[in-house]
Amino acid sequence: MDVSHLTLGGLRCYLASRLSAEQTPSLVVVLCHGYGASGADLLGMANALLEHDAEIAKKVVFVMPQAPLSLAPLGYSGGYAWWHLDLQRLLSNPSQETLNEFRSTCPDGIERAREMLLDAIKELSKHWNLPLARFVIGGFSQGSMLATDLCLRLKKSPALLAIFSGALICEQEWTELARECGSLRVLQSHGRFDDVLLYSEAERLRDLLRAGGANVEFIEFRGGHEIGMPVLARFTAILRELIGGESSATSAT
Repeated sequence: MDVSHLTLGGLRCYLASRLSAEQTPSLVVVLCHGYGASGADLLGMANALLEHDAEIAKKVVFVMPQAPLSLAPLGYSGGYAWWHLDLQRLLSNPSQETLNEFRSTCPDGIERAREMLLDAIKELSKHWNLPLARFVIGGFSQGSMLATDLCLRLKKSPALLAIFSGALICEQEWTELARECGSLRVLQSHGRFDDVLLYSEAERLRDLLRAGGANVEFIEFRGGHEIGMPVLARFTAILRELIGGESSATSAT
């Protein structure tokens, strides 16, 4: 796997691929890391897919943006966030009141993060002349919340929204936006024993998206705050399906 670094939309990004600089991918997978991690956090996942699946290696490029907020001042050396999060309160006091507040709040900073991520995707689309229909947009934990917020606001849907261990935020806005998202395809996964973002909150997000008309495939697994092996296997299968049925669409993002 070859890893390079570039700046897109003001974000430092890790690009993982086995394609040459002259080759155009059939599919671009943009994955956003979770709170306290870095852009390199999901490189292992990309490496596993590129090293062990020849078809994906021939046609897919993975792009992992790094969140703009450094958490070094808070003691997270090398850690970054898409927006500031009172994680300790969420972990130490998962009361109904805390969960309700978390679910209903649109956090300060999410708009800026969303705009930067969208700008990065637009730059990638222009560079390879690929429409949004040839992009998978997703992430883990906080990164999946950002990906969800962006995809619900896009006028054209990506090939897939991938929500790994995410949760519901911006409840009122997302409820309204979900009604306009058409048949957005979603792969959502969550561990039954997740003690960071509770399984019940993932169910709420799933139900909200389905009520709005999204095509949600929900995978639960016996695990915690992680991307389980059944999830990786299904994600791999979907990527193979997407590159096998490459869209003829040519419109830009």
